[in-house]
Amino acid sequence: QNLFALDHLAARMRRTGDSLLVLAGTRQRLGRVPDTPLVDVLRASVSQVENYQRVNIGNAPDGNLVGSAVTDVVHMIAELLDNALRASPPESTVAFAFSRAVDGGLLLEIADRGIGIPADELADINMRLGADGETGSGAARRMGLFVVARLADRHGITVRLRPTFDSTTNAGITARIYLPTSLLKGTGRNYDDPYR
Repeated sequence: QNLFALDHLAARMRRTGDSLLVLAGTRQRLGRVPDTPLVDVLRASVSQVENYQRVNIGNAPDGNLVGSAVTDVVHMIAELLDNALRASPPESTVAFAFSRAVDGGLLLEIADRGIGIPADELADINMRLGADGETGSGAARRMGLFVVARLADRHGITVRLRPTFDSTTNAGITARIYLPTSLLKGTGRNYDDPYR
């Protein structure tokens, strides 16, 4: 059990180091990554967060993510999962949901049942998520969101936050990630596509 805890600590430290490299504008120097099944991308992201037992992947869609985006998308989803887990009650779960966009892309949602974010602050965060992650005075406090914005911009991915529920109590936050068709293989335009 101690070794397992140390392994997760090392994974979180490595992700923090990778985040600092992203904020510095440096790309990781990794070998060529093959196209990877979407379910494996999600599992890799979940393995990088501390309370991975609270994450419900559900029925992940078939198909692959192109190799050039795998490392960045895993990092991005792990950052969003980490935020969701930290902002929600320890007995609650964080769930993935999937749907097809009209243009053939994939919408991936990460929903928590946490404390939520005030509407004006949520609008500011969404503006920053769409602005190439330009860092400012709040970068240290919200490093994860700046990293998400930078990684999303690299691959033409759109990330937005919205309330999970309409109620003011336990509103929660849902992170919606749009993966364009250029990043997907085998999810699409044939008749055996489960999303058609």
